Amino acid sequence: MRMIVLFLFLIMMGANAQEVALIPDPHFQRGFKLFGTNPLKQSLLGTLGATAEMAPCWRLVEWWCDSSIAGTVAEVLPSGALKFQTKSRLVVLGPAGSPEADLTLGLNSIVEFEGRLRAANEDWPHLLVEQNFSECAHPSPPLDQLQALSFHVEARLLKDEQQKPEGYSPSLHAAQLLIYFTVANKKTGDFLWFGVVLYDDRTPMPGIQIYPGDGGSAGLGKYIYSPAVSSFTTESLHSRQWVTYDANLLPLICDGLKAAWKDGFLPESQTEGDYVVGYMSLGFELPGLHDIQAQVRNLRLSATEKAK
Repeated sequence: MRMIVLFLFLIMMGANAQEVALIPDPHFQRGFKLFGTNPLKQSLLGTLGATAEMAPCWRLVEWWCDSSIAGTVAEVLPSGALKFQTKSRLVVLGPAGSPEADLTLGLNSIVEFEGRLRAANEDWPHLLVEQNFSECAHPSPPLDQLQALSFHVEARLLKDEQQKPEGYSPSLHAAQLLIYFTVANKKTGDFLWFGVVLYDDRTPMPGIQIYPGDGGSAGLGKYIYSPAVSSFTTESLHSRQWVTYDANLLPLICDGLKAAWKDGFLPESQTEGDYVVGYMSLGFELPGLHDIQAQVRNLRLSATEKAK
């Protein structure tokens, strides 16, 4: 009898749990708002691949690039995909189910740096898509109200041509394909960066990465916490094959908060209920000399609330 009661209770708990999709337009079909190349002086330049039916939720930013992709005319591929290309950047928006689905990004830092190695304190080119969840969809509930935060994405590396001239240092000159989320104090706005490393040219399976107050001027001096890639997959983008990344982010984010608190960051509150996931970005950061391209598809982030 007790087992029956427990079984019924668990069914009721599951029935009352509410799952909320946090990322609107996960297949990038509504295009992008375009912003400037300086992350500290952002201004709206127009749109890329947008339709008249629905406004874009995503922004595309080109931090520390020499110019903007704004005004580039699309090449329409046989699948209907839209291809935008400059001398150093590539953006392809592909219909769902097509060979180009959903998004391809390419960045050539060899062109951006004009073939020279980046200096130690110099910023580096980024090509990112980003959005605040609250702008187009249901905002994420506070962490203490969540039962799970389910994350999924599929990615493959299409190209990585690297130059290593004299003076190359792996600690200064690298290529990374990253997803970042902010975990923010809903009262003060202070936050940490929570990262998912999809690709790092220096190692097939990066371990846990912690950068207290690092990340260049675009990082705003905030704490950066990225779990080991093995938390998401047993495969590597170095294979040039499709790799699936899956995880419940909730315990990993809580680990990041605990690490930040231990290191003296986010001192206003050490209560998980004061924090929410509010923003994400996806794309390339290239401190090194690389001509690189990658494709991503089937991006999802869903918050499952605790039963009430």
